[in-house]
Amino acid sequence: MERYRLIIKMAFILIGLSVSAQNRSIKFEQCGWKEIKSKAAKENKLIFIDCYTSWCVPCKWLAKNVFTNDTIADYFNAQFICAKMDMEVGEAKELAKKYSIHAYPTLIICDANGEVVNRSCGAGDVNRLLTFAKDAQIPGRSYGSLTSTFVKGNYSAEFIANYLKTTKSVCLNTDDILKTHFATQKEDDLSNVQNWTLIHDYLIDAESPTFKYLLANNEDFSKMYGEDSVQKKISSMYINTCMNIIKDPKTGKDRYNILKNELKRSSLKNVDKLLGQTDLTYYNHEKDWINYAKTAVPLIDTYFFADAKMLNEVCWVFYERIDDKNMLNKALAWSKAGNELEKENPLNMDTYACLLYKVGQKEEAIKVEKRAIEIAKSQPDKYKADFIEGMETQMSVWKK
Repeated sequence: MERYRLIIKMAFILIGLSVSAQNRSIKFEQCGWKEIKSKAAKENKLIFIDCYTSWCVPCKWLAKNVFTNDTIADYFNAQFICAKMDMEVGEAKELAKKYSIHAYPTLIICDANGEVVNRSCGAGDVNRLLTFAKDAQIPGRSYGSLTSTFVKGNYSAEFIANYLKTTKSVCLNTDDILKTHFATQKEDDLSNVQNWTLIHDYLIDAESPTFKYLLANNEDFSKMYGEDSVQKKISSMYINTCMNIIKDPKTGKDRYNILKNELKRSSLKNVDKLLGQTDLTYYNHEKDWINYAKTAVPLIDTYFFADAKMLNEVCWVFYERIDDKNMLNKALAWSKAGNELEKENPLNMDTYACLLYKVGQKEEAIKVEKRAIEIAKSQPDKYKADFIEGMETQMSVWKK
């Protein structure tokens, strides 16, 4: 998987958090990782690591409002050797790889050998941080103890469900856990309630044996758990996996074709729609605009003519990349339909105005863009200033 930067937005919802002025704060060590581990071993303490980046806003909020709380400061300073590391700088970059840190802030408690005892993800309040710290010292409560139990071979449905939920909550990939669990299951058991719940909630790999079983037996799954639920799960897994493997320059095309052929052979009811969606993504990635346009026409007309968001996304690509007059007029009709579905949406209106201008309807384009700007300005909390400025600049060019 590509390394990505994920700011935990949910954890940055500060409504209801009560923070008052405090005098003390967590004391972070000013030395390297080797020295920190050595000090932890010498004092027989666990290590607390605040894993942050310079661009992470929730990280800054946590440092300012939670690490400076007296209760937090007193507890952490007494119980842990505390370290604060920018995970994109120096030796911390290797630790980011070691601990699979892709989301910020991530908080880790480990022993003097660097083995994870507990882990948290996101900027929570004082109570959440204190619970996280205390759980690290209670057998069976920490993420590290759950991992140890899993490694020892506990694959019971109840435990696996809890372990997967916890793993996802700390921003770690669940693929290996699922792979290990499903490898212990008989094929006939994959469709039981417990395993379907795990598939539905956590499975994302459409190249996995479990997905292949689900695809081959989708009609049976649909009878047991509802056609809509099963079809949506298969569709989302297929689309997301295809989007990832398409980006692989070495094996992406071959793996993509294998997945396509497996889907074509299945009894899935929305195969043509899925194939069209992923082909559109593929041609976009390959910058093959001729085939992109050829694929878009039947896909939009058949499946997405009532989907304003999809219409706008495809129409914008046509505006930027397609020069064929007939295709542009097709996109103009789609964009008009999208604006009728979502009336006075500045994003859709901007796309429509751009297409109008490109096909030569300059006066109408300026009229639509002017109205889009007015609406966007009336909703400053929803539309950013640079978006509005971009429309204004664009319209000034059209007027010349």
